[in-house]
Amino acid sequence: ADALTVCAQHPDWLRDRTAPTLLTPHDREYERFGRPVGADRIGAARDLAAELGVTVLLKGDATVVAAATGPARVNATGTPVLATAGTGDVLAGAAGALLAGGLTTLDAGSVAAFLHGRAGVLSADGATTSASAVLQAWPAAAREAVRLDP
Repeated sequence: ADALTVCAQHPDWLRDRTAPTLLTPHDREYERFGRPVGADRIGAARDLAAELGVTVLLKGDATVVAAATGPARVNATGTPVLATAGTGDVLAGAAGALLAGGLTTLDAGSVAAFLHGRAGVLSADGATTSASAVLQAWPAAAREAVRLDP
């Protein structure tokens, strides 16, 4: 969250980057960039991505991953209990690992969002989860995803 605040205060730092960049705000963090998310979450993610030349993973009930140009993707996995402190750090770390492994920002964000959502569902104990529980459920979510591959 602190890094997103700094990025919102200095958007030129993002525009001048040459390295692939993925931002992972939730709605309130997105609003630090001076605009509301509104009802059109896909449009909001696309607009910020295009303005800054980055990929935006807009977390929420329907997580949207939008590149600066081209497609946007909507992730259908997840649970409201993922709105828990630290779970976004798990998501960002996973996306970073996937980027380091060679995926594009759009693919890294999309895969991380999907697996994060599944891990959140698998880790939810009733109405709660924790970042460590999401992380512990990650291997099971990945195994499920491999079985889904046609």
